[in-house]
Amino acid sequence: MRDTLILFTSVTHHPTLVGRIRSFSRLAAGPQFERYACGDCTFGVAFDQDVLDECDEGELAWIAERIGPFRATLIEYEGMACARTLLEHAIPDLNGVLDTNYESLVSFPDAMRWLTLPPSRHFREGPPPDVLTDDG
Repeated sequence: MRDTLILFTSVTHHPTLVGRIRSFSRLAAGPQFERYACGDCTFGVAFDQDVLDECDEGELAWIAERIGPFRATLIEYEGMACARTLLEHAIPDLNGVLDTNYESLVSFPDAMRWLTLPPSRHFREGPPPDVLTDDG
């Protein structure tokens, strides 16, 4: 099974996120995900909001408090190198929160700082304290 993460993006920035992801090479769609490729990496992406049914209401309230109304995008990825490839392309300069699905909610700016760390650091290890700001 591949890892997943969720990108919560403000409604005003969500179309930009979708456009950036859709700029990757599109592969055949599967039953749950649209499939995209970049180099050796493939990603599954679900833009529907079904993932919200599985999210904790407290976490969703925390996210809404920080970024206002939002949309969710579920991403399935092969490993940290591929997650890094997608995130470095998709989230710069956007207002949002990354849910690593490993007990961490991180603002997009903090996630970008996290991605500058050595590639061996996986999301399951949690964000290092020195990349976190007060807002996430």
